[in-house]
Amino acid sequence: MPEQPLKQLSPTPARQHPALILHTLAVAIAVTAAVLWSISGDHTLSILQIDGLTVTVWVFSSIITAVIAGYSRRYIDPIDGRERFLVRMLAFLLTVWIFAAADHLALLVGAWVSMVWLMLGFIRHDPTWGIAKRSHRYVWRWFAIAAVGIIVSTGVLWWADVTHLSALDSSHMTIAEPVAWIIATGVILTAVIQGGLFPMQRWLAVSMSAPTPASALMHAGFVNAGAVIIIRMAPVLDHVGWALPMLAVLGAIAAIMGGLFQQVTVDRKLQLAGSTSSQMGFMLLQLGLGLATAAVAHLILHGWYKAARFLSIGDLDWLERESEGQSEPRMRVIFLAVLLGTTLFVLLTRKLLTGATGWLLVAFVVVMIARGALTLERRPIPSVPRAGMVLGATGIGIGGYGIIYRIIDPAITSAAAGVDPVAVGPIHIAILAGFVVAGGATQLGIGRSSRRMYVWLVDQLQVPPDIWGAKQ
Repeated sequence: MPEQPLKQLSPTPARQHPALILHTLAVAIAVTAAVLWSISGDHTLSILQIDGLTVTVWVFSSIITAVIAGYSRRYIDPIDGRERFLVRMLAFLLTVWIFAAADHLALLVGAWVSMVWLMLGFIRHDPTWGIAKRSHRYVWRWFAIAAVGIIVSTGVLWWADVTHLSALDSSHMTIAEPVAWIIATGVILTAVIQGGLFPMQRWLAVSMSAPTPASALMHAGFVNAGAVIIIRMAPVLDHVGWALPMLAVLGAIAAIMGGLFQQVTVDRKLQLAGSTSSQMGFMLLQLGLGLATAAVAHLILHGWYKAARFLSIGDLDWLERESEGQSEPRMRVIFLAVLLGTTLFVLLTRKLLTGATGWLLVAFVVVMIARGALTLERRPIPSVPRAGMVLGATGIGIGGYGIIYRIIDPAITSAAAGVDPVAVGPIHIAILAGFVVAGGATQLGIGRSSRRMYVWLVDQLQVPPDIWGAKQ
C-alpha cells in the first residue's frame, strides 16, 4: 500500500519547531504528574480520575508522540503541510490525555470520538490524493461501527443511572444482567475494531496510505485505546460470565491469524499490519485472563517496538520473508532462547505467578518465544551472529517486558482493581493447545503449502480494489 507522496527533507539542521517544544513540555508535564501521583495517590476531580492507569498512559503517549513528532519534522516538507501535521499530533495527544483521565461517560465518549476524528485526518492528510480520500472513507465506516459500540455501552450505563466510571464496582454490581450483556457486547466490539483484530483487520492495511509518522502513531498508540476502555469497564465485564472468556478466545484467534497473515506477504507495511493485529490479539487474551498489568506492559513494549519499526522502515531489508529458509534452525539455540526468556519472565514477573492463570500465561510466552526463535534462526546469516541475534532479541524483549511490568505494576494494580485473574478452565487449555498447533503450523509453512489457504490469507490484508481504482 503506497503512502501519501510527500516530499522528504534533507537532514539539514533546522530551527526548533514550536510544536516540538510543546511536545517536550508535554513529556515534562506527564512525568511530573506521575511523580506527584506516586506521592499523593489517586484523585477524582468531578469528571476526571487521576490514577495509575491515567499517568501511565500520559507518560507513554507523550514520549511516543514526541519521538514521532521529531521524526515528522524531517520527514514532511512544509509545502506538504508539516505545520498542520504537527499541530494535529499535538491535538491528538491532548485527546489521549483526556480519554485516559475521563471519569464521566460523556467526556469518555467525546474524547474517543475526537481521537478517532483526528486519526482519520492523518489518513487524509493530502485531501487532493484520491487514494487518501477513499482510504479515509473506508476506515471511517469501520469506526462508525466502533462508535455505535461505545455510544450504546455508555448510553445504557447512563440509563442505568451510572454516569461515572469510578462508580462501577464489581463487588456491588447493581446493573441487571441483560443490561450488562449489552454493555459488554458494545465494549468488546469497540476494542476489537480499534485493535484491528481478525476479522476486522483490513482497515489496518487500508490506513497505510497515511504518511509513515501517522502509521507509526496509529500502530504504536491509537490501537491501544481498546485496552483502556476494557480496563475501565472491567467491573461490568466481570459481571457478565461470558465476557472475559470471549475476550480470551477472540484475542487468541487474532494472535494466531495475525501470525499467518505475516507469513504470506512480503510487503513490509502489510507485515507490520499483521503484526499489530496479532499483538493486539495477545493483549486482549491477557485481559481475558484477568491480567491487566501484563496487558498494559505488553502494550507499552509493543508501542515502542512498532514505532521503531515504522520510523526505520526504509532500512529494514532484513524483513524480506523471501530470504527465509536458507538456514537450518538449531534446536539447541531455540532451547537456550526458551530457557533464557522463561527464566527472565518468571524472575521479573513473579508476582504474576501466584495463581494458575499466571502460569498459563508463562505457557503462552514459551510458545511465542519458541516461534520467534525459530523465525530468527532461519535468517540467512552466519551461525554465530545468528545465535547472538536469537538470544539477544529474546533477552531484550522478555527482559524489557519484565522491567516495564515491575515499574507499572504498582500503578496499574489500583486502577485495574476490577480485573481479577480468572480461574483456569477447559476453554483456556483449549486456547493454549490452539496456540501450540498454530505455532507449529506456521513454522511448517502451512499458510503457503495450501494453495486455497494461501489465497484466502493473502486476501485478508489486501486493500479493496475500489480504493485503487474508483474515480476521484
